[in-house]
Amino acid sequence: MWNDKVQNEVVKHLNDIVGHEIKSNRVTVIPLEKVILASKIPTTDYSPSPVWTNYDKSKTIWFYMSCNDRKICDELANQMRSNPNQFDHLKLLYSLSSQTSQTKQTTIRIDSLTSGQMVSTLLQKFENKNEIFLTANDEKKMLTETATNIRMDTFDDYEVGSPNTESQISDILKGMLVTSKATITKQSDKMWDSVFWNDDNYRPDKTTKTLNEIINKMDKETQKKLADMFQKAEKQSEITEKLTSSNKEEERKGEEQVRRKNQSKDANENERKRSQATDQVNPAAIKLDLSGGGKFAVDYNNTHNTEQENEKSGRAKTNSDEYGRKLENKEKIQHNFDLSSWDDVDRISSTISGKMAKDSDRSRRVEKSKEEMAKLLQESKNHVQWDGEKFVPKPMQLSRINLAKFRDSQSFQDRNDRVRYTTAELSAPIKIMEHSELTVTDEWNNLKDEFKETQKELVKTRADLTKNLDGLSSKLKGIVPFFKII
Repeated sequence: MWNDKVQNEVVKHLNDIVGHEIKSNRVTVIPLEKVILASKIPTTDYSPSPVWTNYDKSKTIWFYMSCNDRKICDELANQMRSNPNQFDHLKLLYSLSSQTSQTKQTTIRIDSLTSGQMVSTLLQKFENKNEIFLTANDEKKMLTETATNIRMDTFDDYEVGSPNTESQISDILKGMLVTSKATITKQSDKMWDSVFWNDDNYRPDKTTKTLNEIINKMDKETQKKLADMFQKAEKQSEITEKLTSSNKEEERKGEEQVRRKNQSKDANENERKRSQATDQVNPAAIKLDLSGGGKFAVDYNNTHNTEQENEKSGRAKTNSDEYGRKLENKEKIQHNFDLSSWDDVDRISSTISGKMAKDSDRSRRVEKSKEEMAKLLQESKNHVQWDGEKFVPKPMQLSRINLAKFRDSQSFQDRNDRVRYTTAELSAPIKIMEHSELTVTDEWNNLKDEFKETQKELVKTRADLTKNLDGLSSKLKGIVPFFKII
């Protein structure tokens, strides 16, 4: 790849940029040995893996994205398929194995806390309360958003915090802002008025009340169907919890494997001379592979094809593919169970909506469209349960947040801490390019649509065959067999 012709072109380009002559013998190739996916802007719902990956001349390098919860991850995967250009804020940073980590001071100020969208929303919504409650997911979202903003303010564009930097800052914030834990179990508990929910209409105490009002208006058959749906959802929740726990362990093992591989690679690469790095690879196109839950892969043109490197690339790809398949299989199991346990939601939503609209007692009549009913059921699915007689909120552990600390800027004391980081040698933007292997599709929805059409065609074909057989049978009855003996 690197030869006299390429060197001369690079020298000519550099001469044009700097405005004076540069000797060709002063231009050489820097062996960039590590790469990491980073973002130019804060992202709170998802984040690239904070672990450097070895730039080992393999054809494909995998980058993993972490999400706050499954719903966000599914939405992220859909966005990657349908509109990948919105991810142009992602970039690649390259570094040397010889690069050592450094430390610098980060400061948590009052404006660091109040500048985030989540905290601003809380202060506005609960302007008369000094103490509120957050679910585990909302607590994590608030801490992650604030920690991300502090990290972005602390580091320059070419500085990359250590893998535990954000968790280190989050732990400090948690100690400052989360005062205690509380569990809420009853619908009538007054704590609900201080619980943050994205849409108060779907807060569990309110959806519980609405569902009980609805089920009492239904006939016995519809009551049983509605109760069964939530009992099945409860079983699915238990399976999901086990799968999530297992997935987290797989992710931990995957990251640990990457770290061990990087350490081994560093030990070998530090002994190699830079002059041996003339055989380089250049980025060609970005590829999105979503089969394992939202993964980025970058393809490279590679001219280094020794048997040793091929063997390394093969092993790396095998390990990555195996890990991806494990995650994919678990997600398929969870997704299939979800479909089987909640596949009546449209039908029962339509039934309930129709019965409520026809209620003979005008004083009890409530107009609710099929879509509104379906959303109510979906929003209640993970937070409401059937106890055998009525709907009740699921017990929920909440974090008590001291909002007064956000408002008292006078008494707030800045908090300083030391964080570790490494410096990248090169930054490269990611360009979304047209590629024959990157056809944007929504495979699952397409398959469902194709299945529905196939099902309709099969029903029609069966009806036609039955009709033809009946007609043929009638004709055969009128035929008298004739045999001629020779």
